[in-house]
Amino acid sequence: RFCNRWVLDVDDAIMFRRPRQPGDDTSTAGWRQRRFQAMAGQCRLVVAGSQSLAETIDDANTHLAVFPTPVDLGAYPPAPLPDRSVIRLAWIGLASNLRYLQELTPVLERLRADGVRFEVRVISDLLPDLRGVPCTLIPWSEATEREALADCDIGLAPLPDDVWTRGKAGYRCIQFAAAGLPTVASPVGAQREVVLDGDTGVWATDAEAWLDALRRLCSDVELRRRMGAAARAAAARYSLPLFAQRYIDLLQLLSSLPEQTR
Repeated sequence: RFCNRWVLDVDDAIMFRRPRQPGDDTSTAGWRQRRFQAMAGQCRLVVAGSQSLAETIDDANTHLAVFPTPVDLGAYPPAPLPDRSVIRLAWIGLASNLRYLQELTPVLERLRADGVRFEVRVISDLLPDLRGVPCTLIPWSEATEREALADCDIGLAPLPDDVWTRGKAGYRCIQFAAAGLPTVASPVGAQREVVLDGDTGVWATDAEAWLDALRRLCSDVELRRRMGAAARAAAARYSLPLFAQRYIDLLQLLSSLPEQTR
């Protein structure tokens, strides 16, 4: 109450209503956006988890900075990407977001019908219903998630395109990159910033693009290795020490500014 050097750190589009399932109307009453903007306007600094999220925030009355969620790159063993007979597709995240993976089921069914041998490794707390597509649950834990990713071959990051998902910080893709996995991703929000199309992974905008990308990566170990190595190198952009120092510098600058009266 007596301090006007508040910092708001936001990595989800909380100014919009979260859809209950893909395809839901994500519009919301104006009061939610007005309340968020009023809160942000009372802060001296707002930190957004991605550029796309920052673009939804009115920065007329505050400083605005973009800080993606960083990773401790040294803690991630790079995936060896061996020439397996059964390719391991990785997905990691909260059970509440498994609905996005389940939307990919028709693509995975077609991939299987084409004779591609694969399994989906889900690093989470629940197993999704993929209608018979081979799927293995790897219970998530902070101690084992990095090794679990390193034991896979390709990252999956499907998302619908709506105001909620455009505000996501893309951490799943950052983790895939840190593990040295090529990623097939919907080019939505921060995922466009993290996954470099044709370099560290492939953007897929519809079912046919998803199927084509997965066919190519599953059939070409050298392509997986090239993209995986590029992803690992690009993950240095999200280095924890780098962003920790930038955050410290920003907070020190903020503390040196004169107090404002509102």
